[in-house]
Amino acid sequence: TPLTQGTARAVFRDLSVYTDNDYTKTTPVAQGKWKMRFAFQFEDSSVSLPAGQSFLLNGMEAALDSVVLSPLSFQVSYTVQQEVQWDNAGENGQESAHDLESLPVMLTKRDGTTIDLTSSGGSISPKPGKTVCQKSDIFSSILSLEEIESITVADLTFPITQGK
Repeated sequence: TPLTQGTARAVFRDLSVYTDNDYTKTTPVAQGKWKMRFAFQFEDSSVSLPAGQSFLLNGMEAALDSVVLSPLSFQVSYTVQQEVQWDNAGENGQESAHDLESLPVMLTKRDGTTIDLTSSGGSISPKPGKTVCQKSDIFSSILSLEEIESITVADLTFPITQGK
């Protein structure tokens, strides 16, 4: 298997910690700027699942653009065939951002347990006549693809055959 390689870069400035439960007050820990750069290489263990299917999301027509699953995370990209209206969203028949973000995603493990990924984060990008959306998350622990039976997006179920 070929290795993926590249260079990672990060810049940190004026590090601080939150000092209250509602994340509004911070206390400085260290002031200044730090730059880090390092080379990496890894074997890509992600799988791309078949896409292109249509489905309904809260009564709106949508198309699945991609589904990528790895032992660390998942990412689902989809396009809703309607443009979200940010102003007065949800009023006068307009779709709200919440309606587009509520895509059901469920991971089923081979032992029968499930992980509900519906509330994972994502993005919404309005385009003329449509809205391009993405939902993704990092798992709380590494999941071998051998442990995963399937991933279900809306009413579409994708078996994971790797590791069988």
